[in-house]
Amino acid sequence: MISLIFLPIVSSITGILLVLFLILDLKKKHFGSDKIRHFSEIIHKGAKKFLFEEYRVMSVVAVLLAIFIGFSLGYHVILTFLAGCFLSALAGYLGTSIATRVNGKVTYAATRGIKGALDIAFSGGAVMGIISTSLGVLGLFIVLYMAVISGFRGLELITCLTGYSLGDSLVAIFARIGGGIYTKSADVGADMVGKVEKGIPEDDPRNPGVIADNVGDNVGDINGMGSDVYQAFVDTIVSALVLSLALHMYEPDNLIHPSSIFPLLVASIGVLSSVLGILLTKLYLYISLSPTPRGLMFISIISTTLCGILGTTIISYQIYGDITYLIPIVTGLITGVLISIATDYYTGRSPVRLIALAGHSGTSTLIITGLAVGFESTVIPMLILVSDITISYWLGGLYGVTLSGVGFLTTLGIVLSLNAFGPIADNAGGIAEFSGTKEARKVTDALDSAGNTFAAIGRAFAVSVTAVAAISLLTAYSSVIHVQCLDLKKLNILSGMFLGGLMPPLLSSMALKAVGKAAMKIVGEIRDQFHRIPELFKGEIEPDYDACIEIAEKEALKGMILPSLLALISPFIIAFLLGLEALAGFIAGSIVVGIIFALFMSATGSSWDNAKKLIESGFLGGKGTDPHKASVIADTVGDPLKDAAGPTLNILIELIAAVSLTFVPLFLSL
Repeated sequence: MISLIFLPIVSSITGILLVLFLILDLKKKHFGSDKIRHFSEIIHKGAKKFLFEEYRVMSVVAVLLAIFIGFSLGYHVILTFLAGCFLSALAGYLGTSIATRVNGKVTYAATRGIKGALDIAFSGGAVMGIISTSLGVLGLFIVLYMAVISGFRGLELITCLTGYSLGDSLVAIFARIGGGIYTKSADVGADMVGKVEKGIPEDDPRNPGVIADNVGDNVGDINGMGSDVYQAFVDTIVSALVLSLALHMYEPDNLIHPSSIFPLLVASIGVLSSVLGILLTKLYLYISLSPTPRGLMFISIISTTLCGILGTTIISYQIYGDITYLIPIVTGLITGVLISIATDYYTGRSPVRLIALAGHSGTSTLIITGLAVGFESTVIPMLILVSDITISYWLGGLYGVTLSGVGFLTTLGIVLSLNAFGPIADNAGGIAEFSGTKEARKVTDALDSAGNTFAAIGRAFAVSVTAVAAISLLTAYSSVIHVQCLDLKKLNILSGMFLGGLMPPLLSSMALKAVGKAAMKIVGEIRDQFHRIPELFKGEIEPDYDACIEIAEKEALKGMILPSLLALISPFIIAFLLGLEALAGFIAGSIVVGIIFALFMSATGSSWDNAKKLIESGFLGGKGTDPHKASVIADTVGDPLKDAAGPTLNILIELIAAVSLTFVPLFLSL
């Protein structure tokens, strides 16, 4: 049984080896033409430049926070905090780098059919999915192991783990907010002038904003989303470990027993399950004569889920000899699948058709119908989450709730792989348009449409994971400060809950204002180029793409600082002014309001986007019709909701909880 202790190392190395294999295989693929390679390289360089600038700004905040951590919590927490920062940034950078190097290869493969294009896009996305989960498990195991052999126990041990969690949370909030502002300001700016005012196609090379738009897809939807779910992954495991270790932390000989690190072992099974899921999906692509994106999604999610259930069953029996803690894990796994199905329905089925049909009456009715669908779409996922939490609590108490979250995350590797598929496919379509590779466009459009559904599932998954992770962190925080219940008759707790509920709309407002401000500047730049250079519209000269890239980058870096700092300092303000019980209420309020807001914005934006794509496929007359114009305007409203404001709330909720748990020793000493 002792050999199970090293399962995290085995699973992480297996995942990293798969990533190396995928990278080597992708290197062998071809761009097909110098034009395709040229535009792919421009996108790659733009994304790389933004990430370096983003990390530069973030590193300043990280150093200042590390100094504060050193004075308040100790040097050992500085090391784990910086390790969390580094590994989270590394995962995001590697995933984004590979995605921006294979997008053009998908374009070329699409000229020869959907099979090769599917394979490359999926493999490119799988790099992000597997490297994130592998590094997350590896980092946590190393931190835990080094802390234990250094003799840390009690709160010292907990702060080592929460320090690591805080590090990846810091990277996540900068990556998600900065990337979201960048991608949506560029997207809205390019669409408003190009598609609405000039009537030119999406990704038309005459549009000065299209390269910035494609760069944004990567820094927002790959790096940002990757950091988002990486944070949720680590936070959930840390929360479960805090409760698990509490049962053994006064028994030094048993501290590194498999039962004390059971949540980390379950996460390790998740990494191995995702590896098997990717290999089985690759096999499906190899043997199938006519593979489809939906078939790829079905094979990957179902195979990963079944492998996860089998693996957790085996280790549960080995450690406990029964299924005491197995059922909460399985309910978490099933919850993830059910939420994926519900999201697929609202963002890819009849509700999308209903929204598109509303475009017959004009833009306002299409937007109203989309809002109605978005509000309705929050109900089923919330009911599923509440059912999962209730069942898990009945079976295993608070520890069961955190285990359910870990089980939920067992499929994270594959879900993140599918999510990264979307931006790669979108970039491939853009490069097909830029390079004049028209024969690839039909295939890339099909991949892009599927990618939108995958991304919608990924966003809903991220929101749901955030809910489970935040509840797990709240549970761990309450356990550490010995709060058994939130008594709403106490004024400080009630005040904290209402103040926590205010945070999601406030952060959403900041994110949307930043997107709007940046988009206005990009719109002005694009209009100015079309006005100053008459040859531009005729296609006789290439636009100044760099001008729009610079605007998007500059505004994103400015816009991400204030929301990030507000999320970081708000727990300190509440704890010092209202007390630790009030801070628990503050966390709870932010979770309830934030999750509903995030689910609503994600589904609304995705359904408007897919309604536009449905019309562009020929429904209701296709491109250029009044319903199409209405859907384009709705999409420009929905994009900042689903890719900027909504994702910001994921990070906000978890960061508040992570900061609160990390600095408990400081709060208790005051």
